[in-house]
Amino acid sequence: MHDSATDGAAKAEHLKRAETVYKALLLQKLDEGSAVVKAEVFVGMAKVLVRMDDTKKAIHNLERAIAADPHFEPAHAMLDELNV
Repeated sequence: MHDSATDGAAKAEHLKRAETVYKALLLQKLDEGSAVVKAEVFVGMAKVLVRMDDTKKAIHNLERAIAADPHFEPAHAMLDELNV
């Protein structure tokens, strides 16, 4: 039987690790030849932040995604959802 407090702590730890991975990716030199581009990383980070209930930071990351690639539709779509 799972303890909800234990599950919550495990989820929080998992999200914190995901946030750390995205931050590390942002420190890398990502360009058009990379397997992943900065806009994708910012959107991934925003998704993690939403799950961490930090909408303000998520919106900031989506704005950074759009600054990195103004035509990156996933960033626009998620930003529209959060700004409802």
